[in-house]
Amino acid sequence: MHDVTALPIDRFVVEAAAVALTVIFLEPQAWFIVRSTERPKIADRRRAARWAAMTSTLLAIAVGVAMPDKTAACPFCVAVSNTLTDELREASAAVLAECVGPAATRPADAQRRVAPVPFHEFRVVEAIKGPEHRLGNVTRGATLQAFSNAGIRPGQICLILGYDDSPLQWGTPMGVTAAQADYLRGLAKLPADNPQRLEYFLPFLDHADKLIADDAHNEFAMASLADVSTLRERLDRAAIWRQLRDSDLPVHRRRLCWTLLGICGSEADTKFVEELIRLSHVHQEFKAGLDAALGCYLTLGGERALAAVEQDYLGNPAAEYTDTFSAIMAIRVHGTELKQFPQARLAAALRLVLNRPPLADLVIPDLARWQDWSVIDRLTELFVSAGPDIEFIRVPIVRYLLVCPLPEASAALEHLRQVDPQSVDRAKNFFSQTASGNADILVERPAAFTLWKGLIFLAGVSACIVAAALLRRRRSSSNCSSDSNRELPLAGD
Repeated sequence: MHDVTALPIDRFVVEAAAVALTVIFLEPQAWFIVRSTERPKIADRRRAARWAAMTSTLLAIAVGVAMPDKTAACPFCVAVSNTLTDELREASAAVLAECVGPAATRPADAQRRVAPVPFHEFRVVEAIKGPEHRLGNVTRGATLQAFSNAGIRPGQICLILGYDDSPLQWGTPMGVTAAQADYLRGLAKLPADNPQRLEYFLPFLDHADKLIADDAHNEFAMASLADVSTLRERLDRAAIWRQLRDSDLPVHRRRLCWTLLGICGSEADTKFVEELIRLSHVHQEFKAGLDAALGCYLTLGGERALAAVEQDYLGNPAAEYTDTFSAIMAIRVHGTELKQFPQARLAAALRLVLNRPPLADLVIPDLARWQDWSVIDRLTELFVSAGPDIEFIRVPIVRYLLVCPLPEASAALEHLRQVDPQSVDRAKNFFSQTASGNADILVERPAAFTLWKGLIFLAGVSACIVAAALLRRRRSSSNCSSDSNRELPLAGD
């Protein structure tokens, strides 16, 4: 569940390793910054926000390596944790059990100075997961012992996850309420990877129990927009309005609400959206999730809304960096996920940002991805005129020209090499092209692994696998006994 001690510890080893390896190997520039002792101070908010965005993106990608495959997840939503479905899937067994009381433990060994281990005995009330032939005698009324130092009291109902099949090793019990137990029973009956399963979670989105509401939210956050859209007729617009007007609504819930309103709303709702967007410029609590709000606005308002976003955020030199970034993210999602507007129209909107050189690198990859090759001359001009404070835009410009199939791009590259050969070489060395020359330059990747990097990478992965296996064995041993020889079988085995 949400107690990390109840989960396989190798999962966290893999996630940590993924973060480290991603930073070191997939982002050479970020690794250089980490190592450098002479890097210049980031003086303004714009640069600080830029580096924060890059770092958070790296972490999200790295953790995603170790998380279940959610490649089609809602682009505006954020999951606050694993879903209970994921945790039940990882476990070999899951039971609801009533705490009988502290289990009999041997006194501490004075010579070895081993303290008593706080085991509790539980009586199984219901098996949530696991066929009986794999659970041995885990049936109603059977007893088991599990480690717990969380103040479990006699009579309390707990969810206990079991790992491995022979013998089952029981994780840390988590106390559950009657409502949570009912929710888990329904959860265990749902089909896996079926879009219709979202119907089960819809009534729980605003449940008074935080664990239930957060889990229902996570299910929606990890679902694709196509799957969520199947619930259009069942979404309550009035309830979504009420939640969005609540200044205390958590950010992750606000993002989901904007997404749901974009699915079930109509053009008549644009006035309400505009009202809350204006309010976000006065009250900071409404600004969280502005990209999701603008994405909803574009969905409901169409061309009129896009023109307003161009005027207020993209072409407005007085717009704050974070607001402009949110507008770019909203347009990016529309161009890659929603497809409501032609990509050529969205590219024309993003071209306005090129008139604000410090922000140009935010949109250059999108223009290349959507094959808008109309800005070669403008990017060449920006490269040549870029001063020391915005020279970071030069590498994205070179990458744009590298993937552009037009002969004008090759000519521009030769000119730029004369202006700043180091930036051109750095872009070519850090980022590879596909054989066709049409690389997805939104994904930054090394041109090639050198032998020593490859060896270190393999050694790091191998070490992580070995460490995960050892830690998992150690976890199983520590959870199963007060010393290294004691196991935690079902009582009576």
